[in-house]
Amino acid sequence: MARIVNTDTTLGRRAALHRVWLTALCAVAVALAVNLVRGVLGELGGVAHLREVGPVAAACSAASHVFTFPGGHLPPPHSLRDAGMLLVHLVGLGAIGELVWLPLTVLRSHSHERRVMQELGRLPDEFWVLSDLRVPAARLKFQVDHVVVSPYGLWCVETRAYPGRITGAEYDYEWVQLRHRRTGQRQARRFFNPVRENASHCASIGDHLTRHRLETAVRSMVVFTAAEVETMTMTAVESLENMVHTILTAAETRVHEAHEVERIVGVLAGLVATSPRSRGEDAAATEAARLGAA
Repeated sequence: MARIVNTDTTLGRRAALHRVWLTALCAVAVALAVNLVRGVLGELGGVAHLREVGPVAAACSAASHVFTFPGGHLPPPHSLRDAGMLLVHLVGLGAIGELVWLPLTVLRSHSHERRVMQELGRLPDEFWVLSDLRVPAARLKFQVDHVVVSPYGLWCVETRAYPGRITGAEYDYEWVQLRHRRTGQRQARRFFNPVRENASHCASIGDHLTRHRLETAVRSMVVFTAAEVETMTMTAVESLENMVHTILTAAETRVHEAHEVERIVGVLAGLVATSPRSRGEDAAATEAARLGAA
């Protein structure tokens, strides 16, 4: 098993908040739906009236009661109230339907992040895994998903949870995500080339280590956790199932001694975005910090 420095990530903490947000949205949606059904049944005269006259006659009677205004007069108060409440409920349900996609997206991304961390945990114990790093660059900080440190070198792993089919080449500015809708139509979405993005991450990690007098090459890997990959690249672009195999296949020649690996881990542990929560993570972070200071 690989040595995991941290499992608590920024995305994980966001996911916890979004679970609460999603629960609240669902509760409000249920309350609105129940109240809407009760109001509609009330206007229709109740279940007994529906069975007696039929749904069509009951609906016509209710519509006449609510929306028919006496000629030359303002709408009666009950019509305005009922129409307003109907509009409020429908708008509320529509708004919740739009808002619910954000927490669902965050929770889905967190689920894929956990799958990547579980796969990386299968590496041998001479490998270290750090997740969710904030690496300083010239004018900003890059967010790095995962860094694998071993005697055979470093891997900077960029993950994407996109579904569908991914196409692109090494030096393309944009790649394409192809998806098929339930209607049978094909949807194409363009996104920035993750190989080019991760190259800047690798360079920033290398520069940061150089400032601490640690020279090492940083390899790049892009992992798509839920997509079919059809790319033409020299950089490793893998599915989740092939990620660990690719890392182990490249582990042929030792380029770092054990004490150098420990120093690298200690330096990179200072870039972890979140502070440890559990005792296990606290011990791992303390050990990594001690190694970096050694």
